[in-house]
Amino acid sequence: MLKFLGLLLIGCGFASTVLASTIPEYLKVDQTPGQYRKHGIIPIPWGMEQPFPWKSVDGLWRATIVQKNEIVSNFEFKVVREEATGVRQLSIREVNLDTGVVVAEGVGRQKGEAVEAQMTTKQGVVYLVKIGSFNTKDYPVKVDPNQYVTNNSILLMSAALLDHPFSMTHLCLSRIYISDF
Repeated sequence: MLKFLGLLLIGCGFASTVLASTIPEYLKVDQTPGQYRKHGIIPIPWGMEQPFPWKSVDGLWRATIVQKNEIVSNFEFKVVREEATGVRQLSIREVNLDTGVVVAEGVGRQKGEAVEAQMTTKQGVVYLVKIGSFNTKDYPVKVDPNQYVTNNSILLMSAALLDHPFSMTHLCLSRIYISDF
């Protein structure tokens, strides 16, 4: 019986280690008391979004934590239409920076002027993203003009694990290239 309990505890420890390693690093929650987000200290001005750039969003985008100039991931976006209703949706794939392998997928739906999606990693970890287009004057961080999605607007994203929705990471997206996945 003790041998079984020991194996069970080892198995649980292994499972928690595997699960922890499947969470994207930029989404891991800072456990320091009083801290509610690990990265992206300057929040996105939600409520000041411009119309979503449906016609210019297809492609591969690099996600950067602006304050640290730290590239954390790539995201592929493709505008699709729901067959039954014809409503536009955004097919989203997170792509590993080093290997190019798809690590998470989801479908975004328009909510107001933004797009919201539930993403699921290959290991079943669920996180939420909210993507919006903003006038560069409304974002307090100076952004490289190469990151503009249209003239004087940038694409920004907030992301959080489903079970930690108030521990958000705020990212600036810049187009790498237009793709058709």
